[in-house]
Amino acid sequence: MSAETQTTASREYRVRIPSLFQIFWSKLANWFRLLAKWRKQGLLRKALQEARRRRAMRLETLEPRVLLSADITYGALAGNLDPALDLTLKFAEDGSGNDVVRLINNDDGSTIAEQAMPSDHVINVNLTGGQLQDKLLIDFGFSGAQDAGDKSTLHVNFDGTDELLPAYTLAGLDVHSTEAVQINGDVTVAGNLDIAVMGVDAAQYTSVFDLVHADSAGTIEMTSGNVIAHSVSLTASSTINVDVTGFGLSSAQIAIADAHSLAKVDVHGGSLTSDTGSITFAATSSVTAHSTPTSDANKNATDQDAAVASVTIFSDAYVTIHGDAKLDAATTLDLTATNKVEGTANADGSKGGAGATFGLALAFTHTDASIGGDAVVSDSTCSPSQRRAARPRTRRRRPRRRTDCPIRTRTATTRTRRRRARATSRSPARSR
Repeated sequence: MSAETQTTASREYRVRIPSLFQIFWSKLANWFRLLAKWRKQGLLRKALQEARRRRAMRLETLEPRVLLSADITYGALAGNLDPALDLTLKFAEDGSGNDVVRLINNDDGSTIAEQAMPSDHVINVNLTGGQLQDKLLIDFGFSGAQDAGDKSTLHVNFDGTDELLPAYTLAGLDVHSTEAVQINGDVTVAGNLDIAVMGVDAAQYTSVFDLVHADSAGTIEMTSGNVIAHSVSLTASSTINVDVTGFGLSSAQIAIADAHSLAKVDVHGGSLTSDTGSITFAATSSVTAHSTPTSDANKNATDQDAAVASVTIFSDAYVTIHGDAKLDAATTLDLTATNKVEGTANADGSKGGAGATFGLALAFTHTDASIGGDAVVSDSTCSPSQRRAARPRTRRRRPRRRTDCPIRTRTATTRTRRRRARATSRSPARSR
């Protein structure tokens, strides 16, 4: 067979001739029919014109962009290496006379962040402190005139130690802190004033023994100044949760838990006025501590303890109005102090071959909601004959009142749970 004959046969073998149906009704044929249809409808011409417009360069005037909200974020978790923050949040004016809010480092006076007043008048400040004593001063006093228009609303979230509030006028004030807030200046709020402090501590282990120490405090203190708002709410809470299982010391298993909790709202100076709503003070201390050591199954010394459990709890909740403080509530004044304590000391000596078990749980609690000293408390809803200043002087938790105004003072009953050791040694053992 010649070379030409081989090439022709090979080509006929590799190329398949399509049928008439495939020629007229294949995907390619249908695609050409669709293009012809679009051409008759003018869609191809419109698409080409749109593509040319997209490729052309043109200049257009952009609408002005306004700052909808002013957010300032700073702290140890954001890359700051300073172990103790000393900051000032200050309202000031820029070179053009516009109001701005600045975060200033008090160590060197430098400006960390600056934001112009937003169009929605909402300012959010988020600060994260370190392990040492952090401090935030909110300075509302500045030389110059405050801009006209709606007042700003300030939201501060500060994971630190102290917050000091001097003087300014706001549409609303909302402060949340993890340690302490102190008010010592004039604050006028066109809306509601809400300050909440929450102290939380899970556990701190010592380096030598399995001794767990937890210390939590949430306090709000007003020393001076005048605070005016639609309604005023000061809430302090402290929460501790401790669970220790014990460490081995010679033949004994020992578990020691020590917890200190303080929640306090203390107003002993200045004046608080709610022009439309109520004044509410609340302090809540909640402590849960469990000590549950288990004896060592390999130890059988009869002259030593098999397991020792110890729980010591100090829990205080105070809401006090005293000194020369003056309170004027449009509706009601509500004071609430709540103290919740649960302590369990459970020494299990059942696994050890010998030895004694010992468990001890102690709880020292104080709960107080009171009005005392030279404090003056009144209610603007009372008639002139009823609206006498309440100057209760009391040594008890519930103050005596000299007015018919709706002032509610409540102290929640402390709930304490104590459990002695459970002596369950299989061999003769002593339970003390």
